[in-house]
Amino acid sequence: MTLREAGEVDDAVDAFRRAAAVAAQLLSRSPGEPLLRQLVAYAQCTAGQCHRRAGEVDEAEAMLLPALATLEDLLSGPPGAVPHAESWIFNPASELAELEWHRRRLPEAEAYGRRAVDAAERLVARFPRNAGVRCRLAAALGISGWIRHALGHVEEAERSFTRALEENRRVIRDAPQHLEARRQFLTSANGILVLRLDAGRVAEAAPLLEEAARLLGEAVATQPTQENRSSHLEARLSHLNILGEAYRAEEAEPGLRAFLELAAACEAADGADAYRGQRTTALVLLAHMHMHAGRDRERIEAVEQALAAFPYRRDAVANLVIALGDAADPACRDPRRAVDVARDAIARVPASRTNDLYLHAGSAWNLLSFALICDGRWKEGLEAAAKAVELGYREDGTDWVYNALARAKLGEFDAARDLFGRAAAWFVTHPSREERFARRRAEVERLLAGAGSR
Repeated sequence: MTLREAGEVDDAVDAFRRAAAVAAQLLSRSPGEPLLRQLVAYAQCTAGQCHRRAGEVDEAEAMLLPALATLEDLLSGPPGAVPHAESWIFNPASELAELEWHRRRLPEAEAYGRRAVDAAERLVARFPRNAGVRCRLAAALGISGWIRHALGHVEEAERSFTRALEENRRVIRDAPQHLEARRQFLTSANGILVLRLDAGRVAEAAPLLEEAARLLGEAVATQPTQENRSSHLEARLSHLNILGEAYRAEEAEPGLRAFLELAAACEAADGADAYRGQRTTALVLLAHMHMHAGRDRERIEAVEQALAAFPYRRDAVANLVIALGDAADPACRDPRRAVDVARDAIARVPASRTNDLYLHAGSAWNLLSFALICDGRWKEGLEAAAKAVELGYREDGTDWVYNALARAKLGEFDAARDLFGRAAAWFVTHPSREERFARRRAEVERLLAGAGSR
């Protein structure tokens, strides 16, 4: 087991830094020696990977950028001078793509993702039957798919995810023992799921997630490791999410309760915190089931259970703020508490943005904006919304509805009409979200109609 595999990140970083220093010292005696330059780049890249996993993004970038530049320079030299440069280019390019994606610097992330895909495609052209090489290509395509989805490039994202799935299927067919391909299949299947959710065609993703759950169930049967059990649980969760979004609560709710029992059994085998993320996700999904069924009190109870297990998890915090701020049942609304929860979330935003389970600063301020508007504090709500955008939050139609409400309440009807029109256009392309915001949209429509008649 390597230091990285054991999780001893600081020791690993120090080891690879020393390796880079030794290689650089040797390189100073033989400037331009390709193999020594490659060795320095390899040590830098691996140290950068360790830094990124530790959440040290600036340190990671300082290692990864020179590594990538060196390897690309070597690759541009005489053919065959550095035999493995192509395979090593993939690592810093893909690491930088993920780093910039988590930083929300999406154009930069897309550019690095394209370089990772190009490097992997060159490798596949040279070694078409190598399962590991094809897995690299699938991984690069999957990363690119998520970045393009974040940029709003839906068709390009779908092409990336679909190609990744095809590569993973080929690896699984030709090398059934290659378990990483099964885990990557789930990542890209989840990408297709998100695209179908956005388009209001969630049921179309069900066969993919069923396939992923089957493939990962086979992996658990072959190698009952924590990693395989975790991936299997994730696939089952994604499928249950589809059932919930498709309003098939009669299947989803029993499935979620059975899932929580299975997660508890897995925790007994691997440790109390091993599956905390999946367990809290299931509780948040159960909260969504309660929301769709109009059971706001049960929804709030499920989210509070999730937060008791995983404090400050972003989807649980968001669910609680939204439920308290604007539940369908007026008896369950407590917008002042929603404001308190959002302010507490802002105070606890982690310094690192590499973990998507926690709220980013912009998202936390957006939740505060929502809570303040629900509490009738229109001006404060709009100020918080502006702060959220300043911190990198990307607004959508759901935000514009509440911002339009605040503008209308303040008598700023032209601005309210503009926001409301943008929201209406957004809901046309995101029909699955429309029903949940129908009450507030109707309220804004009445305010604007009244303004127009005066």
